[in-house]
Amino acid sequence: MIATRRLVGFGFGTVVLALAVSGAAALPVAHAHGGRTAALASRETTRWATTSTTMTSTTTSSSAAPTDAPPNIVLILADDLDTDLGTMARDYTPNIHRLIADQGATLADYYVTDSLCCPSRTTYLRGQYTHNHGVYTNGGATGGYERMVPLGLESSTLATWLQAAGYRTALIGKYINGYPLEGDDTHVPAGWSEWFSPSAGNPYGSYNYTLNENGTLVRYGRTPADHITDVLADKADAFLAAAPAPAEAPFFAFITPYAPHAPADPAPRHAALLPDLQAPRGGSYDEADVSDKPAALAARPPLTSRQMTAGDEIYRKRVLSMMAVDEMVARLIATLEASGQLANTYVIFTSDNGFHIGQHRLPQGKQTAYEEDIHVPFYIRGPGITPGTVVENVLAGNVDIAPTLAELGGAAVPDFVDGRSLAPYLNGTPGDIAAAGPWRQAFLVEQYPFENERGVEATAVADRDGDARHDRGGLLEPPDGDESPDGRNGVPSHRPSILPLPQTWGRGSGGEGLGPDGEGLGPAPPAGLLAPSTTSADPPTATYIALRTARHTYIEHSTGERELYDNVADPNQLDNLPDSDEGAWQPALSMHLRQLHTCAGATCRAIEAYAGIVTNAPPTATPPTQPTASTPTRRLLWLPIAHAGAEPTSPFAGARETALVPVPPLPTRTPDTTRPSPTATRWPTATVVPRTATPPPATQTSLPLTSAACPQTAAYNAAADGVSLYVTRDGIPVCADYPNGGSPAASHALASGTKSFSGVMAAAAIEDGILTGWDEVVADTITEWQGDPRKSKITVRHLLSLTSGLDAGAVGNVPTYAEAIAAPATSDPGTTFAYGPVPYQAFGEFMRRKLQGRYADPLAYLDARILEPIGARYDIWRRGTDGMPRLPSGAQFTAAEWSTFGDLIRQHGRWDGRQLVREDLLAECFIGSDVRPTYGLTWWLLTDLDRPAPGRAARVVAAKGAGIQRLYVLDEYGIVAVRQTGSQVDTSAGEARFGDAAFLGRLLADMGITP
Repeated sequence: MIATRRLVGFGFGTVVLALAVSGAAALPVAHAHGGRTAALASRETTRWATTSTTMTSTTTSSSAAPTDAPPNIVLILADDLDTDLGTMARDYTPNIHRLIADQGATLADYYVTDSLCCPSRTTYLRGQYTHNHGVYTNGGATGGYERMVPLGLESSTLATWLQAAGYRTALIGKYINGYPLEGDDTHVPAGWSEWFSPSAGNPYGSYNYTLNENGTLVRYGRTPADHITDVLADKADAFLAAAPAPAEAPFFAFITPYAPHAPADPAPRHAALLPDLQAPRGGSYDEADVSDKPAALAARPPLTSRQMTAGDEIYRKRVLSMMAVDEMVARLIATLEASGQLANTYVIFTSDNGFHIGQHRLPQGKQTAYEEDIHVPFYIRGPGITPGTVVENVLAGNVDIAPTLAELGGAAVPDFVDGRSLAPYLNGTPGDIAAAGPWRQAFLVEQYPFENERGVEATAVADRDGDARHDRGGLLEPPDGDESPDGRNGVPSHRPSILPLPQTWGRGSGGEGLGPDGEGLGPAPPAGLLAPSTTSADPPTATYIALRTARHTYIEHSTGERELYDNVADPNQLDNLPDSDEGAWQPALSMHLRQLHTCAGATCRAIEAYAGIVTNAPPTATPPTQPTASTPTRRLLWLPIAHAGAEPTSPFAGARETALVPVPPLPTRTPDTTRPSPTATRWPTATVVPRTATPPPATQTSLPLTSAACPQTAAYNAAADGVSLYVTRDGIPVCADYPNGGSPAASHALASGTKSFSGVMAAAAIEDGILTGWDEVVADTITEWQGDPRKSKITVRHLLSLTSGLDAGAVGNVPTYAEAIAAPATSDPGTTFAYGPVPYQAFGEFMRRKLQGRYADPLAYLDARILEPIGARYDIWRRGTDGMPRLPSGAQFTAAEWSTFGDLIRQHGRWDGRQLVREDLLAECFIGSDVRPTYGLTWWLLTDLDRPAPGRAARVVAAKGAGIQRLYVLDEYGIVAVRQTGSQVDTSAGEARFGDAAFLGRLLADMGITP
C-alpha cells in the first residue's frame, strides 16, 4: 500500500486559510525571490500531518539524503492527453503510474487555462494566462510561432531563466505550432543548450519528418525505427546519459512527444493490441438532453453509429500511441538511476490539454471549458516528495509550472508571471505553506477563435512518403475529428463544434497606434513584451471565458449565453444551472471571471486568492429575478457579458461561509439614517443595490435607435470623424448613430475620459469609511511622503483636482504606481494646476493601500461598488507593467455602457430609486479649484453653455479624452450624451475639427431646448 497525504486548500479552516488575512502582500514567495524555499534547500523531510488516512508506506522513496547540488528537472509533456477518459489508465501506461505517480505526488485538481496546443505550451514556458502572453491560437495573425516571434516571447521563458541559473537545457520534440519560420529551418530559440525538434515533414504522422538536431537537419523515413516517439526517446536518453554531475551543471530536459495527438499512429509493436477497445460510454457521452446547453450545442443531434465507431477507433489508437511514451518513461528513469542522478531529479509528467470523444454529443476534439478538455494529469517525483502524495483541493494549472520549476531550480522569476509556485505543496513544511500566502480560489479558462499556421485550416498530409526535407504541411496541426460547425456531412474541421460560426475578432476600433494621450485604439499588448516589429493584428475577442472553482464551472460565451455547473453534485456537467437556485452564485462568479480576464502578474494572484467564492455550501439567498420573454432588457454586450434581470443584495447572503478567505470588515462609521448605508461583505465588498422589479426607463425603448432625433448633432459628429453617438434624456435613449464604420457593439479607449471614474470612486470610499474625507492627508498612508515638506501636505482633493504640486508627467506616458509616488513635488499643494497622469497613479497607490486585504486593487473596488450595481461594463481596462489598473487612461467602453455611468451622475448618485453614492459627496466632484475653476475633482466643468459661480457646482460637466472622446452630463436638461471617435488626435491638417460648444449647441437645438 502507498502512504497518502491530502492537502486541503479551499477551506475547512485549514492552516492555509487561517493565514489568508495577511492580505495581497502575502503572495507566494516564488515571486518575491528567485531562491528555493527553506525546505528545498535543506531537503526537509518533516511532513505536514493531514486529515487523510496514512497507510503502510512503500519501501521505495524518491526522497534522498540531503544534498547541496541543484536538482535536475525532466518535464514530459504529452499532446492532447486527457485525464477523465482513461487514455492513460494504469493498465495502459503502468510505468508512468509506477515510476512517477506512485513515487511522488499527484495533483488531483490540475487544469489548463486554454485547451489548445499552442496557447497552452506558451503558458507552460512563460507562466502567463493567454490574454497576457498574447499567443491566442495555433497560427496566423493571432497565434502560433508566427506571433510568438514578433512578440519577443522567446527572450524570457523557463528555459532562459534556468539557463541563467546555470542549467544545461534541452528541448526534445514538439515546440510551438508553426516552428520554424520558413527559411529558418535550423533556428534554435534562446535558452536551449540542445535542440531536437521537427522542422519539416509529417511529425504528427510519426514518419517522414526532418529534425533540427542542434542546427543540423536530419531526415527520418518510414522504417519502424523512425517512429517519432522512439526517436525522441533516443535523443532524450542520450541527453540524460551524457549529463555531468549536478554539482558541475544541473540539467533541464523538456521532452514533448506528439502522442496521443491525432492521427495517433501507435508504434508498430503496439498496433495490433486491444482490438476491441471502445471509447468510454456513460457520463456525458452522447448526452441525452442538451436543450440547456448553448444553441450551437443544443442543436446537435445524437451521435450517429458512424461517429461512435470513429470515436472508438481514435480512442484505441490514442491508448496504443501512449504505450511508446510509457516505455520512454521507463527507459529515462532507468538511465537516471544508472547514472546516480535519479535521487536528485524532479521528473514531471503532464499534458498540454485534454480531449473529448463523444461527451455532450461532441465527436472528438478539445477547446471547450468542460472537464474532459481542461482537466489533465499531473505527476511529479523528486527530492523531498513523499511517495504516494495526493494533493487534493488545491487548484493548480499550467500557468504555475514555470514559476514552480524555476523555484525548484533556484532561478529568478520575472514580474510578468501570472502563476504561482507549487513547491510548498509538493515538499514543504507548514511554515513553507504559510509563507506562500493564500492559495487561489478560482482558475481562469479562455478560448479564442481558431487559426492555424498562416491562417489556414489544418489538413492531414495525404502523401506520407513525400519529401520530408521541404514539406511543411505536416507541421500544421491535424484535425481532431469534430464535425463541421453546422453539424452536417461529417466533414472534419478543427473548429470546435460547440462554438458559433465566425466571431468578430477586433475588440477595439482596429488600430494600434498611440495618440497624444498614449492610449492605443485596441487592447494593450502584454507590457514590456512587444518589439517594434510586432504584428499589427488586433487581439481577438474571446469565444468564451470561464471560471473553474472548487465547486463550480461558470462559462460566458461571446454569444451572450452562459453555463453554470455544480461539479460536486453534477460531475458530468449535465445540468446547466444559471437560471436555477444555484444561479445565485452567478453575479459573483461573473465578477471574478471578468477581473481575471483582464488581470496581469501579481494582480492575478491577488484576485484568485481573494475571490471569496463559497465552494462548499449552496446559497440560501433569494436568487436573482430572471426576465421573462416579454421583459425588455439591456442588450448583452461582450466583454464581459451583462446580467439580465435583478441583482441580488449579496450572492452570499445567508450562505455558510466557512470556506471563504477571511477578509477584515470595513472600518466602522456613523451611519447616515437618511439613506441606505453600504454594509461590509466578503470580497468583493460590494454595495449592491437591488434593482426594482420594473426595469429602468432606459430599457423601455425599442432598439435599434437612429439619428432621427438628433440630425444636426449626428451630422456634426460624423463630419468630425465620430464613430459613435449615444444620447439619453431622463434615462431614456433618444438618439444613436454609428458613422464611419462604427457599431453599437464596438468599444473604444476613453483615454483621459477614464479620470472621471476616480472622483466617483473616492466619493464612495468616503461614504464607506475607507477614506476620512476629501481633505485626508495622503502621507498618512503613503508614508514615504512624510519627510517631504511639500508631499507631506498633499490631500486627496489636491490629487484629484490636479493641484497637488507633483510633477504631473507627460500626457500619454503613464507611470507605474511606484513611479508615480516617487515623482518630485515642484510646487506647494493648491497653488498650481498641472494636467498629467502622475497624480492619478499616485491616487491609485493610495487607494491600493487603503483597500489592501479587502479588494485586489482600486478597479476591483470600483467594479463592486459602482459599475456592477449600475450594470456599466467595460470591455477592457488596461493595466501597467506593475499589474495595477491605469486610472488616468485605462478604460475602454462602448458608447451605451459609458452613458450608463453618466446617468448615475445625472441622477446625483441615485440608481433605481436608491442612493448609491451620497449626493453631497458626489457634488464635490463638480466644484472647481481656486487655481482652475473649470476643473473639479476629475471632471471638466464646461463653460460653453454655463459658467458656474465661484464655489458652486456646474450644471454641464464632461469627461474628456484624447481623440475627442466625450461624456457630457447636462444636469438641468436631463441629458447624457456620449460621442467617440476612432482617432487619437483632435485636429485635422492643423485645424480643430470638433468643439464642445458647437456640438452641444446642435444637441440642444435638436432637443428643442433654448439654453
